[in-house]
Amino acid sequence: SLFGECAHGYLAADNPILPGSGPVDVTEIDVPFHRAGGGIVSTSGDVARMLRAELSGELFSDRMRRQLLDAVESDWPESDRYGLGICEMTALMGRKRSTCGPAWGHLGFSVGYVAFALSSRNGEHQVVICANGHPPEADEEQFLDAAGELAWHLFCNRWNHTQR
Repeated sequence: SLFGECAHGYLAADNPILPGSGPVDVTEIDVPFHRAGGGIVSTSGDVARMLRAELSGELFSDRMRRQLLDAVESDWPESDRYGLGICEMTALMGRKRSTCGPAWGHLGFSVGYVAFALSSRNGEHQVVICANGHPPEADEEQFLDAAGELAWHLFCNRWNHTQR
């Protein structure tokens, strides 16, 4: 497999896209309607390293990093402001709010996967949460609340610990 040790993505058997008799492994399926969302294969650790490199100045010059973070107000539910391919967030999907201020990163929903990637603005720490599958629409709010609670707990507790 081209995907090495990456997590596999699954759809429920009763999904409308690729129904099956059990969970449907969609790891190696090219989903054209997800554009760039399906174009990168990565691990949680790699996503955290990429965010750290982007935001710490390791990957970009100071000028490029400022341009990356020169965000505009967003009307998307997943972000407060949007920069060059990166979001500033104080709530995940407009639901669970941060207790320690904004984080930078991205939220991703793709066929078979859900991912939340948060970083401090200076790239000193990250939290990346990936889930196999996607919750049924009826359970989506409950899932987002639980994932948001976990993400902000990990992010803010780590943040508070490193700021002392």
